[in-house]
Amino acid sequence: MKIKMMKNNTVIWGIMFLCLCLISCEYNVEEDDFTGTSCDPNLSFSDVIRPIIDDNCIQCHNGTIHPYDFRIFSIVQENAETIKQLTQARIMPKEGSLTSQEIDQIACWVENGAQNN
Repeated sequence: MKIKMMKNNTVIWGIMFLCLCLISCEYNVEEDDFTGTSCDPNLSFSDVIRPIIDDNCIQCHNGTIHPYDFRIFSIVQENAETIKQLTQARIMPKEGSLTSQEIDQIACWVENGAQNN
């Protein structure tokens, strides 16, 4: 009888210890896509966005493979909101991928009016 009672106490103490450990744990998650930078209203198309497009989009969006020729600024500008949505959803580019910073920069540029600056 004494052995059975000791086993029960061990199980009870084990469960209590596990509960205490779980309660005391803190759940911290870092956001993967948070860059910690704010949206710069003067973000330059020619210095920042154009290189992203040239490195990641022109392979398909050059007027031959896909009908949208992103070598032409007016076409990029007309499709800026769609570009923002597709890059944020990580649907584009189909080949390779953009960094979180590049995605944020595209979104910032679009939110600031997709200017040719």
